Parts: sequence; C-alpha cells; structure tokens
Amino acid sequence: MTNRLPLLALAAALILAGIGYSASLGSDFQLDDAVNLGGLEVVSDRTSMIDFVMGGTAGPLGRPLSLLTFALQADQWQQGPNAFLRVNIAIHLLNALLLAFFVRQLFVIRGDGRQPA
Repeated sequence: MTNRLPLLALAAALILAGIGYSASLGSDFQLDDAVNLGGLEVVSDRTSMIDFVMGGTAGPLGRPLSLLTFALQADQWQQGPNAFLRVNIAIHLLNALLLAFFVRQLFVIRGDGRQPA
C-alpha cells in the first residue's frame, strides 16, 4: 500500500483539480476572449489556421501554442466556450501529470532512488 500512496495522492489531486476546473463549464467567453479568439470564425483551412496562430497579439510572442489549440477547434467557435474549456481543462491536468513525472525524475536523477521519489 505504501508504494501506491503517492500514486493515489496524485490521482486525488488531479480529480480535485478537475472538479475545480469543471466549475467553469457552462460559462461564457470572458474578458479578452472575443478580441483574441474572434479570428477563429475565419479559420477554414491550413493557411487561415497558420495566419490565425501566427497573428496573435497577446504577450510578446503572441501565444502561438495556445492559439493552435484554439484553432484546432475553430468549428466550435459559434457554439460557445464549452468545447474550448474541456480541452483547456484536459491540457492543464495533463501538464500537472507531466510536472509530477518530471519532479519524480529529478529526485531519481538526484540519487534519491525510485522508491522515495
């Protein structure tokens, strides 16, 4: 059971985070969403998708990776934010899982061994 405790704790944390994030489902677009994502209505092919992704104005780099995740769902723009929110929640939970794996690997590399890590 001791071997499974960290895995159970991680699973519990991911479930709680998912529940917390799911509170946003059913909401509307917020703040600057219309300004930053309004170009999704013209995304219809690869060229228009690249133009949208590379044309971002938020932040110094334009946030092309986040815009790519939105562009891949451009057909959902008119239906509202729920599809975008579900994908965003999944990305955040996946990032949390990757971070946990990365931190564990750092402990292993540091020499703490797999069991304590």
